Amino acid sequence: MIENITPTAEQIAEARENAYNAFHPDAWIWDEEKVSWVAPIDPPSDGKPYIWDNTTHNWVSFYPPSPPVWDAESNSWTYP
Repeated sequence: MIENITPTAEQIAEARENAYNAFHPDAWIWDEEKVSWVAPIDPPSDGKPYIWDNTTHNWVSFYPPSPPVWDAESNSWTYP
């Protein structure tokens, strides 16, 4: 059986401090409600995977929208 263990105030403070001191992109801001660092803008909600680009301070697609296809005519991979 799993017991419901309530963290102490000290444990909560330590967890908050650890989260605050964790690595985060420079542009991200601290969200006290979430007790976490968050991007200054939300990622796109189109269902594709995105990753934060700290150089442009924006979200970039992590993968091409569809897998590459070999084009025998140009002898290269193309993205449909």
